[in-house]
Amino acid sequence: MGVGGPARFFIQVDTIDQLIAALHHARQHRLPYYLLGGGTNVLVSDAGFDGLVIQMKLASISTDGEKLSAEAGAELSVVVETAAEKGITGLEHLAGIPGTLGGAVRGNAGAFGVSLGDVVTEVTVINAETLEWEIYVREKCRFQYRDSIFKQNPGLIVVSATVGLAAGDPLEIRRSMASIFQKRESLEKGKSVGSYFMNPVPDDPVIVEKFEKECKVVCRNCMIPAGWFIEQAGLRGMRMGGAMVSEKHCNYLINTGTATAEDLRALARTVKKIVREKMGIELQEEVNYVGF
Repeated sequence: MGVGGPARFFIQVDTIDQLIAALHHARQHRLPYYLLGGGTNVLVSDAGFDGLVIQMKLASISTDGEKLSAEAGAELSVVVETAAEKGITGLEHLAGIPGTLGGAVRGNAGAFGVSLGDVVTEVTVINAETLEWEIYVREKCRFQYRDSIFKQNPGLIVVSATVGLAAGDPLEIRRSMASIFQKRESLEKGKSVGSYFMNPVPDDPVIVEKFEKECKVVCRNCMIPAGWFIEQAGLRGMRMGGAMVSEKHCNYLINTGTATAEDLRALARTVKKIVREKMGIELQEEVNYVGF
């Protein structure tokens, strides 16, 4: 987002021992801590974070047949590219999503109907309370739409993950990735976290019918894009300070160049309030707030 204040303490960890030492230091000095991946889905307070920010830089990637394993600090784009190079399919729809694998696992990142949790077979974590290793198989991860047990329990720190893929045609994999990149190219290029709000599942048949009629789709108990609700509420292009609802994609809140973190959060609050009042829908943020 290009906004936010400093961390009181900041460390990049390259090894498990460094991670454990940082967690031990935080506990010893009673410091709040925050695990940071690529910082691509966070909004940091203008005042910053009065504690220890630990950025994961463990970034090794390996493959074994149709399985791919990577550490939490590996860039998701590099993970996707590695799979493509090896001719294994299953991650193409994640092409172009910024950030790290750890953050993507935690938030069950996804796009165009595919989520990372669909292919994860196991996740290795360090329990911040015991500082011991734990292995979570997919069923134990509780993956849901943009959610997981790791998001619900910040003390479970993702260290690495393994995904089970399938052999694929390298040319077809590249074509699929090119198509995904093309779709992303049409979206907002300003400073943003991408989709700011999660897509809701409305239970009002009138809203569902209106969405189906306008978008020419059949939607029964399915998610409707949050951007559609924001547009329906007449908020396209709305500004607060230097923050704006994108003209191209209404679920993108962008920093036009002069925004503060408070501008962006105030805009988010206002968008939620108006959508709730006009549409009867309570939007929930996908972005993580730090230091507020």
